[in-house]
Amino acid sequence: MDSTPKSPWRLKERREKMGLSQVELAAAAGTSKGYLSDLERGKRPFNERIAAKLAAALGITLVELFSADPSETLGPAPSLGYPLIGKVGAGGSGAYADDYELGAAADYVEPLPGMPVNEEIIVLDVEGDSMVPAVFDGDLAFFGPVRRDVDQLLNKRVMARLADGRKFFKILKRGAGPGLFTLRSLNPATPDIEDVKVEWVLPYRGSRPRD
Repeated sequence: MDSTPKSPWRLKERREKMGLSQVELAAAAGTSKGYLSDLERGKRPFNERIAAKLAAALGITLVELFSADPSETLGPAPSLGYPLIGKVGAGGSGAYADDYELGAAADYVEPLPGMPVNEEIIVLDVEGDSMVPAVFDGDLAFFGPVRRDVDQLLNKRVMARLADGRKFFKILKRGAGPGLFTLRSLNPATPDIEDVKVEWVLPYRGSRPRD
């Protein structure tokens, strides 16, 4: 007896009806074949961004993606979640690789209470204690969307991507010279990072401890 969990949405059915292979649909939706295969077998929850891209690639609506007949009830849809895609430094080196494929993630995290579903939000694993007592080492922090108008986020808590590729969770302050910023810590025992170039920032949206 086949014990493979079944996906409650009609992704495989729709793909085969369109005559597309997993490789073709994955490429059209900007994700990987392995990730698509897991979705079809019900081994991963979907997120709204990927679902919308898959529906667009198939030329159908999200409603049609979840049902052969829009009036048909298939039971609960897969749970929405934000992608957990890596770590962010609250202290330490801040050097973390961006090693997840587009559309893939280490896990998916349910939104914080009252947080609207937003396809631009990501979740990062906080490493370090520079934002104590607000956020602790090992907490999950929600950020997004990407902002390149860095000056507009002064005095805000952000994930800052530096020109050298490092990523830090800090309070954004103006630096000593043009185009320079200081990343301020909440924890007085942790030094600030002064006069660095910031490529872009992600506004901080909230955090919670890991389960």
